[in-house]
Amino acid sequence: MRFLPFMCVVLLLIILSILGFAPNIHIKISDKLLHFIGFFILTVAIYFTWDRNIKWNAVVTGTLSFSASLISEVIQGFLPYKIFDWQDIAANFLGSSLGLVLSIFGDWIRNRFAIYGKYKQVDCENFDENTDIPLT
Repeated sequence: MRFLPFMCVVLLLIILSILGFAPNIHIKISDKLLHFIGFFILTVAIYFTWDRNIKWNAVVTGTLSFSASLISEVIQGFLPYKIFDWQDIAANFLGSSLGLVLSIFGDWIRNRFAIYGKYKQVDCENFDENTDIPLT
């Protein structure tokens, strides 16, 4: 587990909990846009918390972020000063989905560059045939 992304996840969960569950917080930005951006950033942070393979990260991150998307709205339905909204769940799912897809793509690119960095290019122009090792 990586420490810095884990701390980002904890901080994001605190911020999103305050914004989502606190009464009478009025922000001039669209509620759906806040849900989308919040769960997008949270999903990316969750994905890069673990240093595992892409498939494992994708399954665990998808499970956690989609569960959090649904559970947060269900909890809001039980609060007297909040209402349950299917459109918020859709915005959460869309943010989580885009965050997951971009995280998988970014991780794939990072792995490809790591593989290419392990190989050295052969200098064929300055190759000396006299220093070659005979095969027989």
